Amino acid sequence: MINLRPLRGLVLIERDEPESKYGQIIIPENCREYSWRATVVNVGEGVDNIKKDDQILFLKEFTVLPFKERYMALTNADNIVAKIVVNSDNIEEIHPVNKNVMIEPNPDEKVEGVEIISKRDRSVSKCGMIVRMGCDCELADNLVGYDVWYPTDKVVSCVENDRQYIIIDEGEILCVAS
Repeated sequence: MINLRPLRGLVLIERDEPESKYGQIIIPENCREYSWRATVVNVGEGVDNIKKDDQILFLKEFTVLPFKERYMALTNADNIVAKIVVNSDNIEEIHPVNKNVMIEPNPDEKVEGVEIISKRDRSVSKCGMIVRMGCDCELADNLVGYDVWYPTDKVVSCVENDRQYIIIDEGEILCVAS
């Protein structure tokens, strides 16, 4: 591959291999779906929190595929929601970046009878506990361990160690339990 250097806040990524099988069914190449996980190949100037060879999770819908090789893509650094970090026990962990937070959803539909409906789009909001916060978050000092309410249509779902989590931009959080 030609050595490309993205400009501004863009990041050149190599997307993970698409699924080629579903059980015993072989999926035709033109119907395969890439995941939202990738490896960083190179970064543009001004990108501080992402480096070459980082494993990341990114928003696919804001990604440009300008190359013949469909596994290569360009995305804005702001569209990267998390890094995959291997801990001391050799287990992968999801660490939100930028202004994103990782929340463990509350399995109950309501917390103490509270249910918030967003005026913006009338979607029902859910409650969960903040597990990790990105380094650029502007929320109060540290809200890890606090319950927050968030709109259900603004989240990215992910799984870490067989547990379901969501990642959301801190600006979408509606309120925090004090």
